[in-house]
Amino acid sequence: MARLALVAALLCASGMAAWAEPPRTSPRPQPRLQAAPPARIASLRPAPAARPIAPAAIEAALAQAVSTAAPTRSPRPVPRPRGAAAPAPLAVPTVTVATASALAPAQSPPAPRRGLAALFAPRPPKATRGSVCGDPAITGTEIAVIPAAVRGCGLSGGVAVTAVAGIPLSQPAQIDCTTAKALKTWVEDGVIPAIGRKGGGLARLDVVASYTCRPRNNVPGAQISEHGLGHAVDVAGFTLANGSTLTVARDWGRETKIMRAIHASACGPFGTVLGPKSDANHQDHFHVDTARYRGGPYCR
Repeated sequence: MARLALVAALLCASGMAAWAEPPRTSPRPQPRLQAAPPARIASLRPAPAARPIAPAAIEAALAQAVSTAAPTRSPRPVPRPRGAAAPAPLAVPTVTVATASALAPAQSPPAPRRGLAALFAPRPPKATRGSVCGDPAITGTEIAVIPAAVRGCGLSGGVAVTAVAGIPLSQPAQIDCTTAKALKTWVEDGVIPAIGRKGGGLARLDVVASYTCRPRNNVPGAQISEHGLGHAVDVAGFTLANGSTLTVARDWGRETKIMRAIHASACGPFGTVLGPKSDANHQDHFHVDTARYRGGPYCR
């Protein structure tokens, strides 16, 4: 009995001590560590080959696809009812297709090189209104036929020339186109270069006679002059840009170089050239005409 009491007392004392000191660790259980899922290891065995599709299955699938895509209606046109008007044909737009050769730029041959003489040569005049004889450098008007006052005279298809090569005439010259073209050539290629820059250059051609129905040198009974055919022009002098003049009567012996060059340049465009050295009838003017001779131009 006493032992039981002693045991009870010891148990009670140990229980009191347990309650007096807290436990060193929590009585709660520790969470379990979950193991990582095992890594998948690829099999080294080769994958099984795909089973071949049977030809019958392929034919069946194609037949089903064709039957599904087939039109429900027949492609044949529906017959037109009798008496119905035929539909108007559709307008087809016209499309113009440019070829490569048409689109390519036109290629012109290279221009020839111009020498020094061509660079300093006088430029041809521009076309002007009132040009005659098919030459834009000859200005004037066409005139009616001039009937013959005496046998051997008359002018058909004549023109009244007022300017040649851009140089005006002091009075219109009634001549034919052959003589008009010769006059233009003489002024452009001979007179203008011969005068050059003197007095500012040539400004006017002083004409004293053109068409006149008369005998040569006004001698009665003589052959009809080329003036009576519209083939001749008489030039007494040249007016310069500064207002001064060069006359055949005064300057033939003073401006010898210029006047002789003008006289010589007429020999070629004209068949006859007469000046102070020819006879007494041409001491004050140059007579030029388009008569032609077998032996060539007659120039005095």
